[in-house]
Amino acid sequence: MVANLEQMTELTKRLIGFRSNTAENANRALDFAAGYLRGRGLCPEVMENQGRRMLTCAVGEGPRCLVLNGHLDVVDGREEQYSPRVEGDRLYGRGAYDMLGACAVMMALTGDLADSVPGCRVVLSLSTTEETSGELCTGYMVEKGLAGDFAICGEPTNLAVSVMSKGVFRVKARVHGRAAHSSRPWQGDNALLKAYELYRGIEKLPFASRKNRYFDGASVNLSMVRGGVVMNQVPDYAEMVVDIRYLPGEDTGEMLRQIRALDPTAEIEVTGTVEAVALAEDDPFLARLDRAVAAATKADCVRFAQHGAADTAFFQAAGIPSVEFGPAGAGHHGPDEYVELPSLGIFYSCLDEMVHLMGSCEGESGYGL
Repeated sequence: MVANLEQMTELTKRLIGFRSNTAENANRALDFAAGYLRGRGLCPEVMENQGRRMLTCAVGEGPRCLVLNGHLDVVDGREEQYSPRVEGDRLYGRGAYDMLGACAVMMALTGDLADSVPGCRVVLSLSTTEETSGELCTGYMVEKGLAGDFAICGEPTNLAVSVMSKGVFRVKARVHGRAAHSSRPWQGDNALLKAYELYRGIEKLPFASRKNRYFDGASVNLSMVRGGVVMNQVPDYAEMVVDIRYLPGEDTGEMLRQIRALDPTAEIEVTGTVEAVALAEDDPFLARLDRAVAAATKADCVRFAQHGAADTAFFQAAGIPSVEFGPAGAGHHGPDEYVELPSLGIFYSCLDEMVHLMGSCEGESGYGL
């Protein structure tokens, strides 16, 4: 099939215009997507979980199933970013790159597949919350039965394929000290300094420096600190949040044990986790995606790893091989975000070829929805 770049550009513009940085607006974008798919003769199933809507839309039949996954929510941006503009080969706007351009392509492809015989089952899944927590939508859909042989999450990757991503392990530490007059700090026990020492200790733990072929180590970030009530007192209490992005293969229970051993008097609470993702390098469906990308780009497929987490984690936890793969651009979450319009057409061709290659697979699958 031939990509209709004008249609995908207009779809991306419409999605940007919904300003989907809130639940209400993201739900409106989801309703628009559902309406578009119905207009293409398809029957999307819309679900809701805790005020967040999502949809799945299946097309085609066959022994294999490819899941195309995207999120319609965006981080907040400047007012002008919600009025998309085209400059040359670039479409500027909040979410153009992360990842409304990819969603537009997947919507268009799903609609086009309704008029063909793809030879495999393709399930489009769109969510309205990933930037803050994918658990409410993609995690929920997987829990309710969304499945396939292979999943592609259309995150911004510049047409490279992310086969690994760090997991998330977020902890809050409550540290106690002893108050004293700030002119006599030696008479107190500064809780802020104790918290900082704990953070520095976390940076030196074994899991923080472990390496693999893609990463030189974990990411350990001191993201929030609170402590002290007046300027002339040694603080006797401090809180901090440490955001750890760990490598695949780590045991988060052991990580917690090591952190608590640094200061047994500190109260350590786990406030958030996302599983790390690692796809086998010899996965047969990954090999097919390599071929699809090479055919569409006329170049070898590039594999890499992401420092951040994505909804691939929910598919991996369910035993579904998954990758991040999306169009080219730059500036996601920034003031000058854009997607390169020619890459939308290339991304479409990659997915179309992947559908063809999935349809040529032999054997039965255990997917279900």
